[in-house]
Amino acid sequence: NADIRVGGYEECAEAQIIVITAGPSIQPGNSRDRMVLLEKNVSVMNDIIEQITRYTREAIIIVVSNPLDILTYIAQKKFNYPANKIFGTGTLLDTARFNKMLGDLCGVDAKNVTGFVLGEHGSTSFIPRNTVNIVGVPFDLEEQPDKEKLLHDTKVIGLDIVELKGYPSSGVALSACRLIGSIVRNEKSVVPVSTVLSGQYGMTGVAMSLPCVISKNGIDRVLELPLDENGKKDLENCYEHLRT
Repeated sequence: NADIRVGGYEECAEAQIIVITAGPSIQPGNSRDRMVLLEKNVSVMNDIIEQITRYTREAIIIVVSNPLDILTYIAQKKFNYPANKIFGTGTLLDTARFNKMLGDLCGVDAKNVTGFVLGEHGSTSFIPRNTVNIVGVPFDLEEQPDKEKLLHDTKVIGLDIVELKGYPSSGVALSACRLIGSIVRNEKSVVPVSTVLSGQYGMTGVAMSLPCVISKNGIDRVLELPLDENGKKDLENCYEHLRT
């Protein structure tokens, strides 16, 4: 059973997992760019991590607040939090949506689709198309007449939900639960989460989503998928955008 109550930051001292959802969210009718939340939510994140680190540096922190990648980077770097123990939900939900849409397109269960949305949880996210497959059979997105719509819908469906419903809830909650389950059960699942880069693809100085092995330790390993030329260009574009 869940024990839900109001508590103080001192309760973080014994926490195994901390999920951060604090700060304002995008509102219907506002800009469809999560970066509009940057200034306010950087301040919120600073206050929260300052309080948490008074009591623990052992808890695994999962960031949900937006703009997710920048908040994850600031929280890790400014407070020197162990990099394997702090990460954002990132493109996990974007990836699940993409795999569902691609599964529907092909008439198969989404669990049989392997395709990752990587990079920013935002406008510069990308899909390394050369790595998409269905039960090991390569799937060539370039041959699909609706490929651009598929890629576009993957990026904007969350923002569409905000306009239609007023807020996102179920999908991102399931993403957080997916990560918590991987940690608690020590699953060593490979999922895309936002992590501070430490030389992957020769890059540092940002957080973005890459496939990571998630276990009771947090991030065990960050995986580098083989990228074709288009994938390398998309990665570089995402990196420069987040750096800026």
